[in-house]
Amino acid sequence: MQNVIFCKIGWMKYYNGISTMDKIENGGKYVDETGIGHEIYNFSPINGKYYGYVRTPRGSNLNLKRIKQNSNEKGYIDNILVIWVATNPKGGVYVVGWYNNARVFKMYQNHSQKTINSFKEKLGEKYPSGGDFEYIFEAKIEDCILIDEKDRKLKAPKKISGQSPIWYGDCKEDSKCQSDTEKIFHFIDEIIQNESNLNKENAMHLFKCYESSMKGIIENKMYASNRKINGLNKGDLILLAKEKKSLKNNEKPIQYVMEYVKTEIDNKNKSEEIWGHKWKYLYIGKSLKPVENFDIVEWQTSSENYDPPTFKQIAKEDEEVILSFIEPTVETEFPILDIEADGFDDEGKLTNEEYIKKLDEKYSETPEFERKVIKAIKRPSSGLSNAIKEKHGHKCMICGYPGFEKKNGKKYAETHHMIELNKKAPKTLQSWNIIVVCSICHKKLHYADVKYEEADNGWKIILEGKEYNLKHWNEFN
Repeated sequence: MQNVIFCKIGWMKYYNGISTMDKIENGGKYVDETGIGHEIYNFSPINGKYYGYVRTPRGSNLNLKRIKQNSNEKGYIDNILVIWVATNPKGGVYVVGWYNNARVFKMYQNHSQKTINSFKEKLGEKYPSGGDFEYIFEAKIEDCILIDEKDRKLKAPKKISGQSPIWYGDCKEDSKCQSDTEKIFHFIDEIIQNESNLNKENAMHLFKCYESSMKGIIENKMYASNRKINGLNKGDLILLAKEKKSLKNNEKPIQYVMEYVKTEIDNKNKSEEIWGHKWKYLYIGKSLKPVENFDIVEWQTSSENYDPPTFKQIAKEDEEVILSFIEPTVETEFPILDIEADGFDDEGKLTNEEYIKKLDEKYSETPEFERKVIKAIKRPSSGLSNAIKEKHGHKCMICGYPGFEKKNGKKYAETHHMIELNKKAPKTLQSWNIIVVCSICHKKLHYADVKYEEADNGWKIILEGKEYNLKHWNEFN
């Protein structure tokens, strides 16, 4: 059983203080009399955390050993799942949210005086006269979920639906209780996993395939092996490559891609049905599609060795060139560009400046999100990025590195969206949000200490303590 505690509190929309839009209901006698409960701030952000309150029976301490048997003597325990439930004014007790990876204290804790003063200022004469606000749980904001009021449809187990505001999740021999509790755990685990996947940058992986296995892989969107492959996450991109010794004429090894879904142990002998051979693990995919055949070894910019490992994660600096084979591309022979691939009907050719302006018009909307093989964001083709790289001569706008020459004789550089597309901000697909960078500076912009703000006709970036003032593409010299 998970280390869990269920807490019954009053019903609110936001749990971020009392307002004309939100009041507390069904919180017990004290709440009915005063219109205030200490849980009204359970989802009020304070220095990156939420601090939660529940009324313990008769004001007693929490029994930490009932939550976690090997609890220490520090007066608190960590990594606990705190599930909040409340009685809907329309009837029924429902899960309203939770803290994951929470710290649970044995005794009530006092807020800082600064926080208390803030509460007093917000509540005025409604501030409780019997004592200051306290808390008994704390968790990082990113580990917490408050379910939207209209979506609170998961009923709480009857064990917490009665008078007691605390339940330690022990069903004993009650099968109905066990079933109801497992539904809640499954629901929460699914949400946590989805949140984790959304916040995770999907990776790419190279899987090498026997020629005799390719047909089964393609038809079933499934790969099999006796090896347990670690580091795979839902949504990662799998590049399916034929063994080089089986390639014919000018054939290239990477011919298909699919999105990774999950790994299963082959208990039902599916692999034997498909390939005539029993494998231990099945790697389930979806959205399998053919791509322009290519060999990553001919195009890579990293020093990774992709031969001969059967399984290999693709280096980040090699991902952009892979995307160029998978996503629609546009040749950018500066200064004239053929933009047919971007859906324009112009019969002639446009100059680079006209091309970028036209693409800006096309990408004037907020970025759309949809499930795709490669990214969660519906991006434009690489034409806009290529045009801006050409306009700036493939020179890094941070360090000035001029870009290197690839094996095909073309210059290599990367582009970076200053405002991340997953923020869903308007017009962030346009050229004003794109800068040209080398692979090293690109990594720094994602992982180093960086601050930035939009300035007149460009960006002000402070990277590793050094300030850079960059101009938009139409301000380039």
